[in-house]
Amino acid sequence: MRWPISNRTREERSRREFRSKTERIRLFNRIDVVLISGLLMMAAVLLGIWASIVLLGDQRGLFDAPPMQPLADERLLFNVYDNLEANPLLDVIVHAPDNHVYIAQAGGIVHRYDPRTHLWSSETPFTAGAPIDPDLVMLRSGCGADLYSDNQAACPDANSIWAISADGSLARRRDGDWEIVVNNTAFIGADGSPVQNEEMTAAAVSPDNQWLVVGTANNGLGLYHIERRE
Repeated sequence: MRWPISNRTREERSRREFRSKTERIRLFNRIDVVLISGLLMMAAVLLGIWASIVLLGDQRGLFDAPPMQPLADERLLFNVYDNLEANPLLDVIVHAPDNHVYIAQAGGIVHRYDPRTHLWSSETPFTAGAPIDPDLVMLRSGCGADLYSDNQAACPDANSIWAISADGSLARRRDGDWEIVVNNTAFIGADGSPVQNEEMTAAAVSPDNQWLVVGTANNGLGLYHIERRE
């Protein structure tokens, strides 16, 4: 049996002896000051990089909650122009006290538009069981004066919106609520015949909200007691 010559050289014996001694050294004994300092320096560098990323992201708002989130908007499910053939628009006014546009539509719907915010809203003044036709064919704001008229400021009931329904009933919107002032009873004019919608020219309520006066073009005046409905 021959021994490999390369294993008997001095360099090889020294290398084997060094490896044998180092393998017997425990891991704890292998840690020195230089290794610990290097590890601490590396940790400090990584911590500095992480802190810089966090600070930069916080300044740029990368970790903030989204400022805007998509929300369900039921207004998008309904459009004023929907089904205009079956439910046409009946009348429109500009109401100066709240600076809104009111649009009456067949089907008993009143739309309200705010020019400042460009938002729409809709309301149903009267249900099908109310003693009034739900379709409001005529609207009037306050006393009916022009927005820039000198008489507009003297109107005693500027906040009300008046409406005449398809059956001739008179309604009013005040403080956000609709009420029936005169239901579908006939208004007999001076000639003894019922007054039609197109004949009515003006309406006014007494300061105590007890009496309603209705004016016509050629058929006299009508006086109605609101509480007694006569």
